[in-house]
Amino acid sequence: MKVELKLEPSLQEPKIVVVAGADTPEIQKLIKELEEYSISPIPVWEGDQSKFFSQADFLRFYAQDKLVLAQTAEGTYTVRLRLYELEQKLDKLNFVRISNGEIINLRRVTAVDLSITGTICMTLDETVKVYVSRRYVKRIKEILKNEKGVPIMTERKKQWLLRILMGGMLGAVTVPFISRCLLSMQYLEKPLVGLEQFVFPAMVQAFGSLGVALAVQSLLGAIFGAVVCIATLPFAKEGKSLLRQSVIHFAATALAFSVLLYGCRWITTFWVVLAWVGILAALYLIIWLVRWIGWWQEVRQMRTLLGLEAGPSPLRWKETLPYLPFLLLICNIMPSVLMWVDLTFIVDVPIFSGIIYPFFAMPIIGFCSGFSLGKRQGLCWLYPIACFLFYLPMVFLIYNSSAMFHCFMIAVPALVGMLFGWLVWRRENVKTNR
Repeated sequence: MKVELKLEPSLQEPKIVVVAGADTPEIQKLIKELEEYSISPIPVWEGDQSKFFSQADFLRFYAQDKLVLAQTAEGTYTVRLRLYELEQKLDKLNFVRISNGEIINLRRVTAVDLSITGTICMTLDETVKVYVSRRYVKRIKEILKNEKGVPIMTERKKQWLLRILMGGMLGAVTVPFISRCLLSMQYLEKPLVGLEQFVFPAMVQAFGSLGVALAVQSLLGAIFGAVVCIATLPFAKEGKSLLRQSVIHFAATALAFSVLLYGCRWITTFWVVLAWVGILAALYLIIWLVRWIGWWQEVRQMRTLLGLEAGPSPLRWKETLPYLPFLLLICNIMPSVLMWVDLTFIVDVPIFSGIIYPFFAMPIIGFCSGFSLGKRQGLCWLYPIACFLFYLPMVFLIYNSSAMFHCFMIAVPALVGMLFGWLVWRRENVKTNR
């Protein structure tokens, strides 16, 4: 394809004419891309004085106190246009909306980070931090890939209602069959017939009649099914909103699950119900972790498309690896050696392995090692967990189950030390960026 440049000083804005032998889909695609590409300057205001800046000079446009502001490297100015009007004028290959109240210049992004709560933070020119709403992530990736898409529009209320109805119907139908399967595995003095096979006799006795028991059982199943079916919707949020909705959803799920187990008389012992809720919590934590890794992959993809470094590994597990041999030494080898010393030379009271090391040495070692890791690598949440898991076998090999708290004697100080180290790491990074 030949490209020619013709200069006409009288033109206020560039004009492009496409000359082709035939109208083809490729030509139409080119015209569409050219129409969406805008390089006209944007007027801004500083008091009563107007200025013109090239679009490449702008870091971002954002709404604040009922005004639309434009930020450049030189300062912040007022724009007498609404954000949706700016979207029409700005170059659609470089500028993208990241939230309801903010548009940024993707070419000025110097870093992309992900918090543990799923909040995506972008840094512009290494100084200005902005936060990306999750609903716009797909659009950002499309622009970075030079694909044309439409902003993601979700009808939240409709989505919630549909999920609740589907989950409720599925739960109401499924729970009686679960009761049937559980009853088939039990020894019953009297064989059950008809609808009696779908509800526990203890539940019928508790509610007075078979019909009421079946209705209550289906209602409990519908409530639990509805709660489970909306499980993925809180993950559409980010930051504090994500945490708040996730905690509320887990509390609702745990309550519905507990009421279902006891109400249907599947389990009638409190501690057994509590144990099943603990299993549910572990499952919820795994789902959260998997979803967070998915967010991390999105952030990593954006970093790659922006030409930035890939960034740290998920939960910084690679950065934690060099500290694992050290954990093997302090959590496994040292307790074994000290136990041998106590048995060989002390005999009566395990002074080193039972008192000095777990109560004095381990907390100090845990704090210092956590501080070292946090100062070098930032928040590495897997390290305190690794401290707990590394020491756990020694509880049963050297001591007994009553010494389980020893695991926390190193894990908790390691967590506290890591947080203090992270504060130092963060302060040093801020100074470097300045």
